[in-house]
Amino acid sequence: MTRLKSSPPVVATQHGQVISNLRITTSEKGVAAITVHAFENVTIQNEQIQYGAHGGSGIAFNAAHGLTTIRNASIALVDASVPTGGPLPTSHALNIRGASTERLVVDAVRLGGASSGIYLPSCPGALLANVQAKTEIALPIIVSR
Repeated sequence: MTRLKSSPPVVATQHGQVISNLRITTSEKGVAAITVHAFENVTIQNEQIQYGAHGGSGIAFNAAHGLTTIRNASIALVDASVPTGGPLPTSHALNIRGASTERLVVDAVRLGGASSGIYLPSCPGALLANVQAKTEIALPIIVSR
């Protein structure tokens, strides 16, 4: 088993970047544990992510085209201020939030505690496989064109 390294939130900085083997815990308002904006072919793998409920996300991306991959990740909303079973302070606490990204691959992920597990508006060609999701408010997976 791979050892995970503790890390603050990560922002992708280049095309083809591999973000892997991290344990990221964040409660910073509005900050995703991992953010990818306008970088292509980014791989996010072997991650354990815990984030707070105040407008953040586990993984957030936009315009990250070209087989951006999220694989073997555990992403959970964990917030001591929210009682088990909710209510959450926002309906925008998303495990994975992506937009305007073509050919995304999400494989072997475990999601929990959020208002929605995966939210993918305008992500044509997205491939989702082996996803386990338990959410508190809405549908676990929402994909729109």
